[in-house]
Amino acid sequence: MFLKNLWQRLIAKERWNQAKLENPSSIWPSTFQWSKLLSVLSLREKLILAISVGTFIIALVIWGAYFLNKHTKQTAAYGGAYTEAIVGQPKHINPILAPTNPADRDLSALIFSGLTRYDNKGNIVPDLAERWDILEDGKVYEFHLRPDLVWPDGESLNAQDVIFTIQKIQNNSVRNSLLPNWLSVKAEEGSDASIVKFTLPAPYSPFLQNTTVGILPRHLWAEVQNENFSGHELNTKPMGAGAYSIDRIERERPSGSIVSITLKPNEKYWDRAPYIQTLKFKFFQTPEEAADAYRQKSVDAMGGINASNVSLLRQNDLVISASLPRYFAIFFNQTASKIIADKTVRLALSYATDKNKILNEIWHGYGQTLDSPLVNGMLGYTEDLPKYDFAPDHARNILEATGWTDTDNDNIRSKGGNNLVITITTLDNPELTKTAEMLKSMWGAVGVSTEIKVLSNSQLRDDAIRPRTYEALLFGYELSIDPDPFSFWHSSQRFDPWPNLSLYNNKEMDKILEEARQKQNPDERAELYKKFQQTIIDDAPALFLVAPEFIYPNTPKLKGIEINFLANPSWRFAEIKNWHLKTKIELK
Repeated sequence: MFLKNLWQRLIAKERWNQAKLENPSSIWPSTFQWSKLLSVLSLREKLILAISVGTFIIALVIWGAYFLNKHTKQTAAYGGAYTEAIVGQPKHINPILAPTNPADRDLSALIFSGLTRYDNKGNIVPDLAERWDILEDGKVYEFHLRPDLVWPDGESLNAQDVIFTIQKIQNNSVRNSLLPNWLSVKAEEGSDASIVKFTLPAPYSPFLQNTTVGILPRHLWAEVQNENFSGHELNTKPMGAGAYSIDRIERERPSGSIVSITLKPNEKYWDRAPYIQTLKFKFFQTPEEAADAYRQKSVDAMGGINASNVSLLRQNDLVISASLPRYFAIFFNQTASKIIADKTVRLALSYATDKNKILNEIWHGYGQTLDSPLVNGMLGYTEDLPKYDFAPDHARNILEATGWTDTDNDNIRSKGGNNLVITITTLDNPELTKTAEMLKSMWGAVGVSTEIKVLSNSQLRDDAIRPRTYEALLFGYELSIDPDPFSFWHSSQRFDPWPNLSLYNNKEMDKILEEARQKQNPDERAELYKKFQQTIIDDAPALFLVAPEFIYPNTPKLKGIEINFLANPSWRFAEIKNWHLKTKIELK
């Protein structure tokens, strides 16, 4: 009605009709007429017109937004450059030698591919091998390589490259930490060059995780003598079959130390090319230097930081975290102390320990408290187990009931003339020394006197762990996602060089561990691991504390990253092909 009245009034206006004379045959108003529109309207008409036009524009915008939301989507786009700070120096960008150096391990994870790999949830999935068969009750594994695999230089990648890599690992002249995983494993070609066959001396259910090791190009390494393997230039000029390859290396003069390494997508990669076109890694000597670069935004991310360095971050920084198969615990050596051999004392120490306080104050909440020797997310982990919750009054009561009393009011309990004194031995590490101090305070509150012995890496190894001279060892275990607790808890592993740090000796447990590592059915293995956890908790050979997470400061610009459970921090790159910095709009 308003528009109809407006139109009639416009026609009646002299200036409008005069403008109409310019083009009397036109039904639609002329340009000149439109230019005079506001001059012929009253204030009220102008207001109504403005509201009407505004409403139309708003409706148009809402409709447009609805259309875009309904019929388009934002997707990843190729391009962009990503820079990460890493503490340390790359020395051996070689999957056989890399595991002992985080910088090497990170780069190897991007440059090399194995037969299998971990995904971002810690599951083993195909990589260079498209499938595998487990035969002869778990003694034989056959891997079928993807067709038409090639190295970045165009050379064919086949079973001989895989066999060459495994034989190098097995060679005693090539010192590497992977050797125990491959002892007595026979590697050979299958019925053709696309099939690799591994024969184990006995069934070993966690074997698949060993096949995540990166494969070396035989045609480049074949002529390198074993004695020159670790010092060869291919270790800093590597070529692999991974998602990325080296573009350039920047060195500092005159020292020759590597300042940065830039990676580009591997054009011969078997899978889809990664979205990010340039990856750059800058190397720093200390976490403080790396954090400073991150704060100044000269890097996009830091390749993991310790909990003690969380305070170096800004309040609004993006921090990504993921679970790891590692934990810290107090391992009790019952052969070194009669006090430690008293199970009541070990239980009282457990009840006197506030694990949540340790997690929150030392690890800033990044992690989980632990009650068993398996971490949440690992096969067989269950929460349906007894727990020694923080209960200091109960700790006092059970000590009192078994004769540990404070008769002279010096806040130290005694029994049979022996004071309740325990020595914690640990590594000179910020998180561990702070944990030891907190345990001293917590245990002191229930009448246990605690001494702390802090040692360097070499001292801890040579003077404490190897001779098993500690009473209570505050230490960490790094496990595999697919657990094999045999080495850590079987009675045959009690003495150096094996890692049964509690010197735990339980024949029934030995049978459980022996059976579990040979079972192929994961449900059956999980049931055995539940029995394993139950027995450990009942016997209390250790006090399990916390399982810290991987802490990954990053840029909000990075999209597509999802990490949940990592075999080790370098597996954060497992799904890097999905990471992206740029996006585009597409129709659904």
